[in-house]
Amino acid sequence: MSRFITNASKGSRSLIPGNIVGSITQDGYYIAQKVLPSDIADEVVLKTIKKIDEELYFKLIDRGFTEFAFMKLLTNGRNSLKSFDEMLDGADEVVPLAKGVEGMDELGFFTDWRKLEEYISGVKRPGKLEKLFDDKGNALIRFPDYFDGALLKEVKNGRQSLSANIKKQIEKDVRAMETNVIDTAEWHFYPSSAGTKGKVSLGPSKALLEYLKKQKPKIKVVIHTP
Repeated sequence: MSRFITNASKGSRSLIPGNIVGSITQDGYYIAQKVLPSDIADEVVLKTIKKIDEELYFKLIDRGFTEFAFMKLLTNGRNSLKSFDEMLDGADEVVPLAKGVEGMDELGFFTDWRKLEEYISGVKRPGKLEKLFDDKGNALIRFPDYFDGALLKEVKNGRQSLSANIKKQIEKDVRAMETNVIDTAEWHFYPSSAGTKGKVSLGPSKALLEYLKKQKPKIKVVIHTP
C-alpha cells in the first residue's frame, strides 16, 4: 500500500498510493474505482487529475463540464483527459446540459434512460418511420426517439459502443435520408449514472464515433456535458 505510481513522462511521483491510481501517463491515465476517504478524496483526486495536463484539463472544463461531474467521469476506471478531448473534437456540437431535469441526479447524470427519452420526445414517443425500405423494397423498422416530420434524433444515455444493433440503427438513418423519408439525422449522447453500482459514463466509443462520422449523408453528432 505504500508504493507510489511514477509519472513516466515527467519523472514525478503521485501523492496518491498505487492502489488508488492505475497509471499516470499522458496516453493511458486513469484513476481506479477505489478512492481516498470521502472527506479528502474529491480535492486530492482533482489536484492529481490537473497535474496530468493542466492545460488540457481546463480546455475540457471550458467546453461545459463541471469539475465534480468531470471528476466522476474520470474516476470510472477507463476514461482519460485525452480520450475526452478526442471525443469532443470529433463531435459536431458540444452542449452543456441544463441541470434540474426530472430523472437527473445533482451532478447532471441521467439515472434512467426512460426519463431521458421523455425529456427529448415528450411522454409520447413518435412511433416508427413510415415508407422506409431498403434497396430491394423490404420494409425497414425504425423507432426514433424524436421525429418531427423532418428531423430525427437518436438519444443515447451513457457510454455506447459500435454494437450490431447500433450499426443497424445508423444504417437505417442513412437510408432514411437517402430516400427523403427524413431530412436530417442527429445522434445525441447524454451522461448517465445508471451503470453498475452507479458508475457514470458518457459518449460514443472511438469506433462508434468514427463510424458515425464517415456516413454519407451526414449524421450530426451532439455530446451533452454534465
